[in-house]
Amino acid sequence: MRNVLLGIMCALTLGLAQPVLAQSAEFQQLKAEAMKGDSDSQLELGVMYYEGDGVEQSYEKAKEWYEKSAAQRLDRRLF
Repeated sequence: MRNVLLGIMCALTLGLAQPVLAQSAEFQQLKAEAMKGDSDSQLELGVMYYEGDGVEQSYEKAKEWYEKSAAQRLDRRLF
């Protein structure tokens, strides 16, 4: 039992047990909305990529989605 727990802890530490949200229908829907210009979805994707929450952590992708979200929000305030 101790070895099983140790194995699980190692897998979690290495990220092997991270859920693959990127392949889920929920993630695909969120990304589709973000691609259509929904600033809330873009912001949420940015946070997910920044934190590595359900996707492989990528500061570059996080920045890309943050910038898209900010541009959408700025456009709304200007008009």
